[in-house]
Amino acid sequence: MLTVAAAAVSLTVPGPAFATNATQLAIALAVLGFFNGIVDVSQNAQAVVVERAYRRPIMAAFHALLSSAAWSPP
Repeated sequence: MLTVAAAAVSLTVPGPAFATNATQLAIALAVLGFFNGIVDVSQNAQAVVVERAYRRPIMAAFHALLSSAAWSPP
């Protein structure tokens, strides 16, 4: 899911720039937000799996890493 959503985000990022009216802009932003939300949920779900295997709380470290410029989705 993450791979598909990340690809969709990459394809929909330029959408708002090509909007010629408010309706198109709203649709482009909604689609971009939808796929970006899927990316966020997928990353958090993966972090939960890793955290359970690691057997100690490390979710904050995942959020810090994802918020930094040191990492970006594939």
